[in-house]
Amino acid sequence: LVLTSAKRSLLENAPVLFVGKGSTVPPRAELAGRIALLLDGGREGSERQNALLQGGASAVLTVLDSERTLENVSDRRRRLGYALAGEDLGGDLDAFITPEGLNTALAGTGQNLAALQALANSPGFAPKPLDLTVTLEATTRETRINTHNMIGRLPGKRPDAGAVVLMAHWDHFGRCAPNAVEHEICNGAIDNASGLAVLTETARRLAKLPRLDRDIYFVASTGEELGLLGAQAFAENPPLPLRQIVAAFNIDSVALGPAGQPFAIVGKGLTPLDAQIAAVARQQKRKVVEGDAINVYVRRQDGWALLQHDVPAVMVSSSWSDLARVERFMESDYHRPSDVVKPGIELGGAADDVNFHVALARWFGDLKKVPLTAK
Repeated sequence: LVLTSAKRSLLENAPVLFVGKGSTVPPRAELAGRIALLLDGGREGSERQNALLQGGASAVLTVLDSERTLENVSDRRRRLGYALAGEDLGGDLDAFITPEGLNTALAGTGQNLAALQALANSPGFAPKPLDLTVTLEATTRETRINTHNMIGRLPGKRPDAGAVVLMAHWDHFGRCAPNAVEHEICNGAIDNASGLAVLTETARRLAKLPRLDRDIYFVASTGEELGLLGAQAFAENPPLPLRQIVAAFNIDSVALGPAGQPFAIVGKGLTPLDAQIAAVARQQKRKVVEGDAINVYVRRQDGWALLQHDVPAVMVSSSWSDLARVERFMESDYHRPSDVVKPGIELGGAADDVNFHVALARWFGDLKKVPLTAK
């Protein structure tokens, strides 16, 4: 399986550098003009591949030496292989090979996968050039999707004083299962109709309360499931200068926990917002979870796209206060046709989240609570 972000990419007879598990990126002089051979090790995501490409590798060839299959990678990349229209895409080559395929390619070189795995696990491992050259070629078929963010604004008394942003993604996968199954539509009740419900109810309540100093923006973002694209588009073409956003709160998959749970901050320690959120919690007589274990999910929600543009963005939710509870959802209904409104769906925590987001918006929208600061 060979993938590229360009319409066509070709790399002929390139030498191969074995980089083990990719824990460190070799110097550019070692990577330049070479294909980096990487052990998958069951680690999802493309951070290591991207780091090697940015470090100078002409391509990355990942050996699927654990449970992931070529079909798994293909399905995931098909969902995530989108970019904003007009984005300047490179021609990087990202390839994947099975253990059997690698052993066939290595025949006659004196190497095999088992020997390379042992080498990668040895103390003091260093990248090793292999007696092997590889040709890779890939083409891409472009598919355009027309979609939109939906943005509402509750005007404040002092629009020059900045704004607070509340965000929840409205997209999901639609048809996501084989035709042979009884139910093939992924409706996304928890992910993320629940977040949209919290966003909408928070807006309704704030509109009935006294006017705040700052504007409050409500953003229903698109393309989250395709790679946080709607949030990225918002950040690249915002309705106000990004430096004027005092705080942004993403709302995602909040119908998980019962009422009365403490609140977790996804993105804790990454922005200056934590102390003020804690103050809101004390005002509301609620607790905030200590520690940042839930930050393992920080890159998987729209707030991450805003953080990349230096917007102070977090996700605050009682449903995310229990990492084990979140992981049970990820392992069961998440991105599956079973994520539907059904008996037993938990709405108590979502109702708590509405109350807390109303309090967050009113706190950060109040110049007395959060004064203007020079930026």
